[in-house]
Amino acid sequence: MSAILTAYSCMFHAGRAILFMDGIQERSHKALCDYLKQKHKDLGTEFVNTFDAYRELRHAVAYGLDTVTRKEDAQKAINSAVIFLKRVKEYLSARYKI
Repeated sequence: MSAILTAYSCMFHAGRAILFMDGIQERSHKALCDYLKQKHKDLGTEFVNTFDAYRELRHAVAYGLDTVTRKEDAQKAINSAVIFLKRVKEYLSARYKI
């Protein structure tokens, strides 16, 4: 369970970095996903959709009583977070020349 939450947290804060570069502070997890989908399409739909799917899973894991996660789910979440973080770093470097 904690691996899912930590992996999502990595993606969330990576996404927030893009908002901060735009001078925006997020108001909610959902709003962050929506903003990336609308304003940063060149980040890649698959990356933002993966982030959004983990946002929903994170909510279920954190607040649901009957959500069960397996070791395979945790490893997949970690792998997805690593890929997402790498993509955001590349995106920020290219777009904002940092």
